[in-house]
Amino acid sequence: MDVMYFIRTVLLLKSARKQQLLRLKEVRKLVSSDEPVLVVPNQPLDHQSHVRGRCWPIDIDFNLHMNNGRYLREADFGRFKLTLSTGLWFAIVERRKREQSQNINLVLGGIDIKYKRSIGLWETFDIYTRLSYWDDRSFYFEQVFVLDEKQKNKEPKIICCTILSKLTTVGQTRDGEKLSPLMLLKDLGYKTLKIPEHESKHIELFRLNQRAFKPIVNKQGQIVSKL
Repeated sequence: MDVMYFIRTVLLLKSARKQQLLRLKEVRKLVSSDEPVLVVPNQPLDHQSHVRGRCWPIDIDFNLHMNNGRYLREADFGRFKLTLSTGLWFAIVERRKREQSQNINLVLGGIDIKYKRSIGLWETFDIYTRLSYWDDRSFYFEQVFVLDEKQKNKEPKIICCTILSKLTTVGQTRDGEKLSPLMLLKDLGYKTLKIPEHESKHIELFRLNQRAFKPIVNKQGQIVSKL
């Protein structure tokens, strides 16, 4: 079990929950409505979250730099912090209570990662995450790993890794309707939001690749589809 993963996740959740309760208290004083306000965003949807990490001895491989898989682990913290600060995670929690279903969730549905520069032992780095797009099923995120600016006082900043990923909504309401990003956004008070009309070129390509890549495995366990 990755104990440190759970400890860091709990610390992020605890900090965000404290901010959420303070925001709820402020909003409930200002809003006079018969329907209680259950969740509010701490930050707007275009907010860019920031978390800091360090390459520890347990993170390295035989080349003495951070193992490829650790980038995915660290990226989790960036996405989780952003879903906390924008209120998406709390909207999921309230939906579970309302629909009386623990199956409602946001799960990682796809990821595209590009390695640019290795992160060495003991080096610290910053992860910046932003929500770039959403459609009828998923939220799309962009993430960048940058070497700690205090450690490497250089311009332009040293980018180590870039990631595109999508968190897909799963579950359904008691009426049988599938959960969608727009439902969660409406729960956060964004009543007039729609699916963005335009998406950046790299998000568009990412979505197309996700749909096109469907490998087929035969009975012998061999991949037989053409890439």
